[in-house]
Amino acid sequence: MYTTTIGLEQWLNLSPPPVLIPAPYVLTPVEIVESSMTSSSVMTTY
Repeated sequence: MYTTTIGLEQWLNLSPPPVLIPAPYVLTPVEIVESSMTSSSVMTTY
């Protein structure tokens, strides 16, 4: 159980599921802010 939990946590940290974790959260905080601002502007445009 212990080894399985650690392995699962490492797998989630190294390769997060795209469905659960959006791409911007994998980037650096600056890129997160830029992408969120870009996506919000696109959403307001459409």
